[in-house]
Amino acid sequence: MPRGTTGRAVSATIHIRLREALQRGEPMSFAQLAAAAGCTVRSVRNYLARARDIFGFDVEQRRAPGGHVVLVRALVDPLPAAPPAVMRSGSIAERLRDGLFHAEPAGATHRSSPSLLVAFRGLPAYTPEHERLLEAWLQACEAEPRRAVRLSLSRPVSAEALLWPLGAVFHNLDGLLLLGLPIDAESPEMVQAIELDAVRTEVEALRPIDRGESGDPSLDFTAIDLRELVDLPFCSGPRRPDTRTVDVHVRFDPSAAERVRSRWWHKGQSAVLRTDGCLDVEFGPVPLGAAAGWVASWGDAVKVVGDKKLRKAVKKRDFAP
Repeated sequence: MPRGTTGRAVSATIHIRLREALQRGEPMSFAQLAAAAGCTVRSVRNYLARARDIFGFDVEQRRAPGGHVVLVRALVDPLPAAPPAVMRSGSIAERLRDGLFHAEPAGATHRSSPSLLVAFRGLPAYTPEHERLLEAWLQACEAEPRRAVRLSLSRPVSAEALLWPLGAVFHNLDGLLLLGLPIDAESPEMVQAIELDAVRTEVEALRPIDRGESGDPSLDFTAIDLRELVDLPFCSGPRRPDTRTVDVHVRFDPSAAERVRSRWWHKGQSAVLRTDGCLDVEFGPVPLGAAAGWVASWGDAVKVVGDKKLRKAVKKRDFAP
């Protein structure tokens, strides 16, 4: 068990893995669920006895033919399948809508709604040229074999970027971010985020690069998971050298601890449940403004017990809306 991680935090991780295993859409035995979650069969039985309270959905248990093995299935729609490595039909607007639609919690009552309205503050406006640019970027991400691209940037003026495309992130404040690896990158951690509206929109703003110019990628792209590289919701685009960062250490009161302990905001996060029922959460570093906005969104349910800069920023409301 990592230092600073309690049994409660480990239990929360097991909940997440067990929930994912249940939502695969196929019946699984207690032993299979235990292996997927990294816990004992007895723990699986205990969790399933309170499936509605813990996971938010019911489960069905039935005996397999022969009667020796009990199979368990979640009574929810299965998770959406991973997209194939080919370009899907439909406009960018439709693809963004589908991405947001499938990101909603399983079992949401409005999943069958024919329309979806999403409103964010701070998003830049995009033109039809931006839509075509994003479509070309996603095509490059999904191409087989993968090809590097050359981007012409408007910020800074007349700059260029040579990247292996990885994907895109739709961020509630920074808008659409194109994520890629420099062609000479030696590790996935060197991922680069470029704001879509910082790319020129003329015809050849994005050009695939010939194999002779880019060579072959030295990294295995099939092993790269963007969720491991980007700390949502704190990704906030490419950081400037003067971006202020902070390590977050906050304490949630008992009324929020139960709700918070199974949530993850940062890949380096740790959570400790105190004897008084409060929950201490630590992670970082993340941009100071983004951290202050996140803390403020919890109101009186949380207080800053770590860095004074964060406490001061929250008090003065010194962060982007």
